[in-house]
Order: sequence, then structure tokens, then C-alpha cells
Amino acid sequence: MRRDLGEGSRSYHQEADVYEEFSRAEDAQRKILRRLRRLVRGKRVVDIGCGTGKYAALLAAQTKSYTGIDRSLEELRIARKRAVHGHVRFLHADATALPLPAQSADLVLASWVFGTIKTLSRRALALREAERICAHGGRIVFVENDVGGSFERVRGRYPAVRRTQA
Repeated sequence: MRRDLGEGSRSYHQEADVYEEFSRAEDAQRKILRRLRRLVRGKRVVDIGCGTGKYAALLAAQTKSYTGIDRSLEELRIARKRAVHGHVRFLHADATALPLPAQSADLVLASWVFGTIKTLSRRALALREAERICAHGGRIVFVENDVGGSFERVRGRYPAVRRTQA
């Protein structure tokens, strides 16, 4: 069975347990986590599409501040339960209209987000928002699917991989 994590999908917004399964598969070997740990030290991090707060729980202790943003209230409810550090906050918002001041982040993270945005014009808006909140000299880190990776196999899309179904 193929599950959908695109904008407005039921799997993402109403079936948090399904999302959790996908989330565990995304970086099963923890390669991305190891790289992110080096990048976030002492930084003001904004995690666009934070989901259930997996990275907030794993990275926030090393950051100056951590802001998770997501469109799904159900995902944010779980993320707030996971938050154990006082400098973590979660905001309900869309990637195309971030409720943050310009240059308020040293590192902007978007993991498995841009592939779920339906249109190129909305992706462009989200990218402009990430650029707007990123401080001069800061970094924007996008993590997306490896076409032949284990995440696509778990989703049942390999070898016929396309962008997330809408």
C-alpha cells in the first residue's frame, strides 16, 4: 500500500502513527542526524516541516534556540510532548508564510518538506521564506529523498520513484 505525505494528505495530517513510521525510515542509518549535529551547535535553528519533533528532540540540546514549524496541528501536538528543552518552541504555520522576523535563524532546516509541496510556485515561495529568515552567513539545509534509498523502498515507490503523490 502506498501512503501519501503530500500537502493536505490524510496520512500526514490525521494519521500521526503513519507519519512516525515514515520518520523512522527517513534516516535509518542516522547519517543525516550525525551531519546535522555538527551544523546546529550554538545556532538559532528553524526546522520547517518539523513534524512530530524528531529532530527537535535529538538536536535542541546543542542549539542556542530551536523553532519547529509545521502545518499539522496533530504533528505539533506530538512534537510539544517530546520537547524537553526550554529553548524549543513550535509554531503552527505554512512554509510559504513563516511567522518569524527576517534574519532570525542561523540555520534553516527543511527535511523531507519541499518534495511534498504541490506546485513549483509554492515551492518558490517557501524557498524565499527560508532565505528571508536566514541570517547573513547562515545556512539553509534541505534534506530530500535519495531516489534509490531505503525511504523510497519503505514507501513502496522504488524503482518507479516520482515526487510525493498529491
